[in-house]
Formats: sequence, structure tokens, C-alpha cells
Amino acid sequence: MMASSQDRVRRPAVATPLKGSSKSKKSDAGKSFTIKNSEEFGMCKRYLRWAIVFMGMSVSPSHGSVEVVHVAAGSVVLRGDVSGLQLVKRNLWTQTTYTNLYMDKSYWSRTQNRWAAGGFGAPAMRDFVNNALAVGIPLAKMNESSNDVTARVEICLNQTINSLDVYCFQGSATSTHPDPSPSCSVQDPRDVSFGTVEASDVSGRRANGSITVKCTKPTTVTIRFTSRSGQDLVTLAEGLNAKLRVSEKDGSVGTTYLNSGAVPNFSILSATLSSPNGAPKTGAFNYTAVVRVELH
Repeated sequence: MMASSQDRVRRPAVATPLKGSSKSKKSDAGKSFTIKNSEEFGMCKRYLRWAIVFMGMSVSPSHGSVEVVHVAAGSVVLRGDVSGLQLVKRNLWTQTTYTNLYMDKSYWSRTQNRWAAGGFGAPAMRDFVNNALAVGIPLAKMNESSNDVTARVEICLNQTINSLDVYCFQGSATSTHPDPSPSCSVQDPRDVSFGTVEASDVSGRRANGSITVKCTKPTTVTIRFTSRSGQDLVTLAEGLNAKLRVSEKDGSVGTTYLNSGAVPNFSILSATLSSPNGAPKTGAFNYTAVVRVELH
């Protein structure tokens, strides 16, 4: 006989123990699934929370980058870190790999034979390439062109020395053009002029000029004051010579200093007359000497 609604309401509750607990929870008889569902929901919540934490760790942003350094004759060197690049397995089966750079609608490259990491997995390959970047990976400019304007690199290698599978680090790079070489300019040059000199007062007579040099950045400068052939004892006329100096040093040796790039440097140019055979021939004399400004 079927029980009435009133009978079902009056039916005594059955205590069902909770798993892992000595306590019990009252529920309707035959409905222990209520507790089971509650446990499953709690587990889902825990798994979801763990998944979120794990995902947050795995996608943490990377600050690595590969830098393109421009060197002589159009060649470049790659430096930096591949942590910011994507590692992709290529559909190749070879131990000859390559490193490519595409930039400014041009193409640079090199090939590498048996270029491989020392162990399996992405960390080993990343460490191997980063060690190469620390030294610098040189690339030569190719005749082919590309469509890329901003720098993009592919750095490929084998996973181990005996493997043929090819993996490539791919992504954008930073192109840093080298700082321009320092340049210097001469400001306010002043000629060495003796004016009118009595023939009897020639020997030992000295006159000064000057030169001011300003550079665009700190650089070492040497200034020499000589004839066109590099001599600092010059002949002005028959029986009339002049010794050229820069800041009290022989003109052929010159003076060397560090130009800060911020403050111009002033140097004294001087000439001292001599007449080894007595009074020289009188008249007006001119001589053109050369001031050489050398940057180191």
C-alpha cells in the first residue's frame, strides 16, 4: 500500500555519516546523494581555484628581448635574450639550421651545422641560444629583400646534438643603430702674427695664436702644428726659421687631451723665430702651417 503524503512527512529521518568525519548530518532517507553532490561541488571549486593559480604562473609576462646591433659593412650582431620569443617546431629534418633577421626590407642570415642544445626541452634550448646571444650572433647581409620593416628574427637549432628535429625561436627584435662617431669643430682660430720686427731682434722672437676645439661627445683629441710635410721647424725665408709649438710642446708631437664634449678646449699655437746666420734678409714674409686635429 502506498503511503500518504502525511505518512511521508512523519517518516523519521536517517542519520548519514559524512566521509572523513565522525559527525553525522540528517537528511531524508534514500537521499544521501545530496551530500555527495555537495562534496563534488566543493572539489570542483578547489580544482578551479588551482587551475587559475597555475595559469597565472604559466603566462607571466616575459621581459626578454633580442637586440640588433649594427656593425661595420652592413653586418649586424644579435644580442639579448629569447625569453620573449615563441618557440616553434619546424617541419624540417636536418642538422643544418639557420638564424635569420628581417628588417628595413632587407635580410640577414647565417647557417649553423650541428648547432644544438645540450639537453631536451625548451629550457635547455633557451639557455643554449641565450649563451650564444651573450657572445653575439653575427649575421651577414644577403642580396635578397624582405617585406619586413621592423626587426623580426628566427633563431633555429636542433634539440640535441644527435637529433634532426628543428626548433626556432621566432618574434620581434629591437634594432639599435650605433651612436654616431664623435665629430669636432674648430672655433675662433687666431693666426700667429709677428707684426713688424727689427732685423736685429729676430732670433728668439715669439708670437702666439690659438685654436678652440669643440666636440659633440667625449673623445680624446690630439692637436699638432706643423708644415704640410709634418715638420715643426720650418723655413720662412733664406736665413729665417720658425719653431712651431702647441701648448709649449713641439708641434710634431702635439698635445693630447680629453675633450668632454660639453666645454670647448683652448690651445695655444706659437712660433719662435731664429736666424742662424745672423740678421736675415729684410722684407714681408708669410708662411702657411697646418693644424691637425686628430680624434681617438
